[in-house]
Amino acid sequence: MKEFDVLIIGGGPSGAMTGIELQKRGFNTCIIDKASFPREKLCGGGLTQKTMDLLATHCPEIDPKEYAIGQTQLVDFYHRTTRITHTKIDDPCFFTDRKLLDTSLISLYKVKGGTLIENCRINSKDINFNENKVTTGSEVFQYRYLVGACGCSTLFTKPFNIKRNDFFCLETRIPKEQPNDEPCRIYFGAIKIGYGWYFPKNDHDVLGIGGENNEKQIPAQAEAFFREATSKPRLPSKGAFIPSGKKINALTVQPNVILVGDTAGFIDPITGEGIYYALLSGIYAAESIEQSAKNKANQLIAIYSAKCRAIKQNMKWGFLFVRLLYSDKVMAYFIKALQIHPRFVKYYLDEVMSSYRQNYKNFIWHYFTKVRNKVAQ
Repeated sequence: MKEFDVLIIGGGPSGAMTGIELQKRGFNTCIIDKASFPREKLCGGGLTQKTMDLLATHCPEIDPKEYAIGQTQLVDFYHRTTRITHTKIDDPCFFTDRKLLDTSLISLYKVKGGTLIENCRINSKDINFNENKVTTGSEVFQYRYLVGACGCSTLFTKPFNIKRNDFFCLETRIPKEQPNDEPCRIYFGAIKIGYGWYFPKNDHDVLGIGGENNEKQIPAQAEAFFREATSKPRLPSKGAFIPSGKKINALTVQPNVILVGDTAGFIDPITGEGIYYALLSGIYAAESIEQSAKNKANQLIAIYSAKCRAIKQNMKWGFLFVRLLYSDKVMAYFIKALQIHPRFVKYYLDEVMSSYRQNYKNFIWHYFTKVRNKVAQ
């Protein structure tokens, strides 16, 4: 039997960051992942400035050149194939390949002394929540704390009858359209609830679409969108589930088990950005475990829930805007508003998307009472 203070299921950004932060704090940790690193991982790969700042603060050993493979300060919004806005933002949006980002993080985790078990798939029957054990073949892992960081898997939610409300995305790679100053493009209208994206990277571009897939319509819509968006040859598309932004109602499933990143349903409901909350929730998980371990009373759930309150609040308001935005009448007005209010577009991209200096609850009020009035004066 192998004993660890903390066992982490999943070695993506949320799991790796949890492990890194716990290793800094002197915990004996182990990450178990179903694949081996480096490994391919479907992801648009957008990194906003707040994400770059978080990585620089908590992982200064990692050179951004290891994982950042493109950047732009230009953002275009489209309705179907018609461009409706062209905006230059203050801070660049960076792009990564998850194969590179995940490898950089997991390598740092190992440098910090963490144990990595690769090519080991965990099923729900392998976890004994009552005895704090995970069994994989002939090996048994004993843990004090368990962290679920296995993406949109139902490994931690299905045993407790917790319903996930995930969206579905499809993505393909195409040759670069132009060598320099290529904008990031966001497409509305290709799908009823969701959007398409075009991310420029150094040696290729990424075209994708994601959203609600209740009627399994996204594959057909994706093919139509890909044909509309580019005439260039493209690789076969790949699909994956992502959180929708709708509350999962579970940050924990047991007093000593917490969920992070996609497993907890963390995502920006409007932009679909998941890496920032994956990293942030991993940091919060490590802090919560440290505080709980110092306290004889097991307060892990209360501590972690309190730390994640701002995330949940922002997601709540963001999800509300999503439901309003994608109604037929509101979407038509929204498209017109983007065209006639370019200053608001830039404000949203700079103050909300890039930085979260303003949250979804207050950003419209702040713009019209502070920013717009100030400009008018």
